[in-house]
Amino acid sequence: MRYDTLYPVRASATIYYTETGTSWMNPAQNSGSAGTFSFNFPHGSPLDFNSAGAEIKFDIILDKEYDPSGDTGIDAELRDLPGPYYAGHKQTITITKAQVDAYDASLGGVISTNTQFAGLLNTLLGPEGASVSASYGHYEPPGSNNWVHDDVLMSITTGQTHGDGSYVEIANLSSTGVSTGGLIQKSDFGERGSGLTPPFEQFTLHIDGNNPDGVQVSFQFSLNGAPAKSYSFDRTYVNNLLGKDTGAVETADEMVTLLHSLLDADWPDAIIAVSSADPGRIILKSDPSADRKWGSGTSAAFSNIVVSIEPLPAINFLAIDIEENPDLIDHYINYMEVAGQRVVEGASVLGALKKRIDMQSEFANRLIETIDKGIGRLIDANMNVVSTRLKALQAQEQLATQSLHIANNNAEAILLLFR
Repeated sequence: MRYDTLYPVRASATIYYTETGTSWMNPAQNSGSAGTFSFNFPHGSPLDFNSAGAEIKFDIILDKEYDPSGDTGIDAELRDLPGPYYAGHKQTITITKAQVDAYDASLGGVISTNTQFAGLLNTLLGPEGASVSASYGHYEPPGSNNWVHDDVLMSITTGQTHGDGSYVEIANLSSTGVSTGGLIQKSDFGERGSGLTPPFEQFTLHIDGNNPDGVQVSFQFSLNGAPAKSYSFDRTYVNNLLGKDTGAVETADEMVTLLHSLLDADWPDAIIAVSSADPGRIILKSDPSADRKWGSGTSAAFSNIVVSIEPLPAINFLAIDIEENPDLIDHYINYMEVAGQRVVEGASVLGALKKRIDMQSEFANRLIETIDKGIGRLIDANMNVVSTRLKALQAQEQLATQSLHIANNNAEAILLLFR
């Protein structure tokens, strides 16, 4: 099971590493990107503008705003910008020998490489708010680690200087007497990063030993590159907020309530709600009525997420196989470090418990000895009382016997007493 968000905090049994080595403590974050697209310069086919009437002509359209009305699903909730929508900055660009000479007269009106073409386009598109770059290679196939050196790849990116949009488009492209240099009619919207749609899973903050407030979760949050602010909540906070005694956050609505209580004061323009498209997810985004910005510079992020009792290692030790999973070696090393630290901590706890048991045993032995002495003293005291009483009774018996003896020996004297 993989967790990539703040929310599924199982405070009594949280997974730090799954058996596939994936850490769930990765911060939940989203970052926007500027509108950009790539094209390939025709390697080995120079652009010669020396023939009469040779030119390349096109429209550059930049930073128009995105209309999300056609979107469906969860992402539409992040792109929910109110209209009207800015149509973008549009400029017609014409490239002739005059433009090539103005860029570099030594080229003689001929563009031979992608770097030369990128330099020429930058002189024309830079003032409009776009930049052009040339690459010396690419990954083949895409997504692999196989870097192929070449000199064909080029890209055009918006500088996001017009309004709040992030968009680039080449339209109405035509050429006369020369090829287009690989330019194609293409467009791309940037990404709006000012929001997150993390899944919600219920969790419980349990009692933590002698800590009356239970397990604590702390984190940082930021929007659009603003300085991150720190927050925390624990079992007591959750119980007081939700009117419970279990420390459980059981529904997405309860999670929304919790986040509102923590974030509203610092982020008044943030919208926090249960996703209407998927009730199992939470929408957290900047309010598009106050923040229409798209592209690079937009972001939303939870970071520095810490659970007071974490991390808890959970890899099956017997499942570690470096030969079978060489790409997981870093995870295995981290796991061993965490597990080793837990062993040290566990040994420390056991040592402390043993010391406490020894102290309790010593106290109990001393208490037993003290009780035994006390009982002995009580017995001695009782024997003294009984002995004294016995001696008194014996004295009384002796006196009575002596009185009877005297009476027997002097009967006449006794009778005289009663006359």
